[in-house]
Amino acid sequence: MESSHETEHSTVLKLSRLFTALHTLTTPGATSPSDREDGSSTLIDKMLEENLHTLSDAIERSAELQEDLHDVVDHVALKHSHRSLLRPQQVNVREKHVELCLCLLYKIHKILDALVNSRNTSSSSRPGVPQLEPGALSAPQIKTLSSSLQFIVVLGICPYLSPGAGIPVSQRLGPGQILLASPCDYGTELTHLTRVQSLLPPTKLMCDMLNVPSLRDIVINHHLHDLLSALFQLRFSTKSAQDQIAKSHNAPKQKDLVSTEPEINSLPENNIGEKSELFVYQTTSSSQLFLYSAEKPWTLFLVREHCNRYIDLAVRLSSTPHVLKTLMMLSGAGKSNSVSVKVKTPAWYKRTVAGLLRDVLMVPNGVQHLIALLVAESHGGHEWQKCKAVAQVIAQLPTNQNNVEQFYKSVTNQLIAIIQSRSDALSPSTVMVVGATVLELSSRQPDLMETLCFTPLFEPLIRISSSTETVNCSESNTVVPESVLTCCIECLHRLYVIGQEPQSPLRAGLGRVTGILFALFVATRGSVSPLRSKCRDLVSVYIGSCQSSEAVVCILTLATGVKDSSLDACPVLHTEVSLEVGQSGGIQAVKQDQIQSQEKCVDSWTQPVEALMDILKTVEVDSLIPQLFLCLLQKLTSIVKSEVLAVTSATGDIVLPTRLLSSTQKVFQLAELREKVCLVSLLASVGETYGDGVVSNGRHVIEFAKATLERCVQICQTSQDDETMNFEWETVSMAMGLLTAVLSAGIEVGDQSKLLDELLPLMNFISESEAADARVREMADDLKVAVATKGLVWAELSQMKQQASQSKQEHQEQDSSKTKQGAKEKNLIEVLSETTLDDEDTKEKTSKLTRVDPSRSRLEQALQELCDPLLPVRGHGLIALARLVEERSPEVKDKQEILLKVFLENLTHSDSYIYLAAVNGLAALSDLCPDQVIPCLTSELRSKCGGSGSDKTPGDLVLKVGEAVVKATRRLGEVTPKYRDILLSSVLCGCRHDDALTRASCLSGLAEVCQLLRFALGPVLYEVVTCCRDVISSDPDPEPRKAAAMTFTLILRGLGKDTIMALDSVLLEVYRILKRAVTQDPEEGVRVQAALALQELDGTMRELLFAKPELSKKISILGLQ
Repeated sequence: MESSHETEHSTVLKLSRLFTALHTLTTPGATSPSDREDGSSTLIDKMLEENLHTLSDAIERSAELQEDLHDVVDHVALKHSHRSLLRPQQVNVREKHVELCLCLLYKIHKILDALVNSRNTSSSSRPGVPQLEPGALSAPQIKTLSSSLQFIVVLGICPYLSPGAGIPVSQRLGPGQILLASPCDYGTELTHLTRVQSLLPPTKLMCDMLNVPSLRDIVINHHLHDLLSALFQLRFSTKSAQDQIAKSHNAPKQKDLVSTEPEINSLPENNIGEKSELFVYQTTSSSQLFLYSAEKPWTLFLVREHCNRYIDLAVRLSSTPHVLKTLMMLSGAGKSNSVSVKVKTPAWYKRTVAGLLRDVLMVPNGVQHLIALLVAESHGGHEWQKCKAVAQVIAQLPTNQNNVEQFYKSVTNQLIAIIQSRSDALSPSTVMVVGATVLELSSRQPDLMETLCFTPLFEPLIRISSSTETVNCSESNTVVPESVLTCCIECLHRLYVIGQEPQSPLRAGLGRVTGILFALFVATRGSVSPLRSKCRDLVSVYIGSCQSSEAVVCILTLATGVKDSSLDACPVLHTEVSLEVGQSGGIQAVKQDQIQSQEKCVDSWTQPVEALMDILKTVEVDSLIPQLFLCLLQKLTSIVKSEVLAVTSATGDIVLPTRLLSSTQKVFQLAELREKVCLVSLLASVGETYGDGVVSNGRHVIEFAKATLERCVQICQTSQDDETMNFEWETVSMAMGLLTAVLSAGIEVGDQSKLLDELLPLMNFISESEAADARVREMADDLKVAVATKGLVWAELSQMKQQASQSKQEHQEQDSSKTKQGAKEKNLIEVLSETTLDDEDTKEKTSKLTRVDPSRSRLEQALQELCDPLLPVRGHGLIALARLVEERSPEVKDKQEILLKVFLENLTHSDSYIYLAAVNGLAALSDLCPDQVIPCLTSELRSKCGGSGSDKTPGDLVLKVGEAVVKATRRLGEVTPKYRDILLSSVLCGCRHDDALTRASCLSGLAEVCQLLRFALGPVLYEVVTCCRDVISSDPDPEPRKAAAMTFTLILRGLGKDTIMALDSVLLEVYRILKRAVTQDPEEGVRVQAALALQELDGTMRELLFAKPELSKKISILGLQ
């Protein structure tokens, strides 16, 4: 035991002496001021040479250190200061400094390695005493070791790398910056063999340090990129050197070749033959740094083998995120920020880094670590660009025919595992990267991604689709379990909704399962299942990604359940599969027989239509709804035509009863009836939901009119039913009204000449049809002219109609012959259809009649609308005036009296659209000029309430004026006390009106005014309390009593904590009034309002009497608080 302790003690002392020597070698010494004036390169060389001299002196003075460095003592001596340890040649001070650092570190490594091995063999420790890790180092030793490694990397590795390989010293942080000054940039002058000879010692040392735990952490954490770059360079240079040697000996001997390849000729002749005998060094040095093993020298083949083994070891010893970060740094190496230095990374280096990055990504969770490394949690506008960049990094990694399938399989499985994870911490950025990567990979290898990614994702849904011939289920008749179906929907939602851009082409792949997703949405629509919104979003994004025509066909297929021949995908739910609620609240697919499926469908024909309307509300495609509506109109025409033909053909035939039909005929008729019902229901729902939005432009209106007229013509030719004909004439009248609005320049028609020409035959048929209604025929005659002229002579046609109507009233008793003659004279269609429409006068006249004069101001336009006989136009004029007042337009600045008279005149109008606009206008005007509006309104209210007997104003007029007063008071806000007297006098006057609702309205207005008055209520407090008390105690109608109780509530709420101060003299009386109303009033509504007022009072009193304790802290500074 004593001998082992002595040995360990001597080893520790030896290790300490070596670290002291290493510290001497790597610590800058004192320099004279004259040396500091030199350039940085000369200064560094002098510092390194001074350190070498200091180490040499220390070795001469210490016998123990001479014994520790017995093999390099001669090389450290001053007389051999430029002798190399490697080759029999002279070296500069930097190379000599690196060689000595390598020797010292190699000896330190041997000692630590021996300590680790000895501690592993004899692991005896005292119980209860913590034991240090074998080979543990102190903090100063770790610092010295890190400094020496920095010297080795900057002086012994970076200069021998190919230009652009590794991380340049100029882009590093830390002490390495002082070593930037290099005497010469010899990176491009070195041959491959010279690079191997120079890089091999430091690289072997760092590789050996990986076997010692205390040294491994320093190399892995701080110099992994340097180690990998050196190993990459060694592997490439050995291969290049072998290729050059083989090429030079196979080529004819030439003097030029010998002179340009000095390292090849330095090899012995017997070394050229086998790769294993191409030696790297020609020296017989005994240093273990330059031997592959104890007695075996380095060869090029062994160097390559060593590099491959330690690249794999370094990657395995490092964590995956650290390796990925290092490789991403190396992939961008050589990119200098300096404009003058433009170094391009070698292609072989990029391929090597990319190949290793590919291998690291293929390990478990490699892709997830890369995504976490490159994508931070940000929500800026460039997030999609960042996700696409990460996807391109993954997709552009080099592959070949041998490993492309393995790479895609590994990456795809990791991507699917990410979106299948149930973790709530899965960020949207990660899902977006997954979606962008899948899109990028599928664009490069679509067939491979179809097999490896999309087929496994869609498999649970395809299993229950109509494309599957037979449905396989378990013993419990479960086709797809609840957990599998839920996981599938969540994955698809993350991949196609969250992980894709709105216009992503990958969303088109949802067509193969859209029918199944829609069936799931229908099944979960009435529940609280989380799959409901996900299925709706998936169907919505697929419809939004399709063209309008394809989307319309898909919608019709989903609504009817009948697949269209023009649609490639979109299979529906299998007839033998039923969707049921699972035990966990999800959905599971269960097998059922054909009869149950048919019976279930009969009861739920309209459910798909309702579900489709919910989905269409989330689709943001402008042209989809109009095109769907027109397609449904065409379908309706076909349905009506088939029904009419069926009725006509069955008139003389024998119709078999349903019980005599075969099962196939029953199924066919049921499916046909279901399709018709769904189409008609969808048409009605679209029209009811979107209203005039189904015809958003002139073309849609014309196409709608055309479809309606075609259906009417077909029915007129085939049907004689009066009810059907009357319905069609009403529909045609509506379509002609829309067409009239288009042709009278209500909507832009655009270049629709061909479409308008197709309407002329339909108009001729309707105008000449004797079965048509007279009003419809007249409209058709008028529209023929407008359609033929594209609406250019619509104004002249209107004038002709007015003259015709006047002459018709004057000559009502004229005979039919004159009427026919007039009809023939009115038929201008033949003449107008042959004329051209290029006359400039006609265009100018038409534009004057159809356009609004742009020179008019908004005020003039609004006043002109007030003179219009139509109520909607006048209401719009009042709204425009109110908007001008709210905007404080300069046009209304000097016209306040005029606007006040206009609003007051329209205040008593019977139509709500008019008087409500006037009320809003008066409220806005009170904010602009309250001194004029408030007295006028209060006097108006007082005059309406002041009459008696027959002179009493009706209650509805008082209500309108009272509403205007209340809205104007709300606009006043804190200025209300200024107008307290006139407001309260008018409102209290209204409390005596005969109408109960009017009294209640005035009391509500009183409550609004009192709530805004607050302390200003003091002088009139008794009047208000007396009024409310009398109403509560003596009013026969419950509405005023409820309003009076509510007045107390708003007064108390407005005063808040100041209730005791403001209502000091009347608070007891108010409490008694409310208490009596709660206990004695026969009306429940009055009791409720009184109870609310008492509750308000109770809360205020509790807050005052039982105030919550407050912790406060006062700080006094020099006696000042």
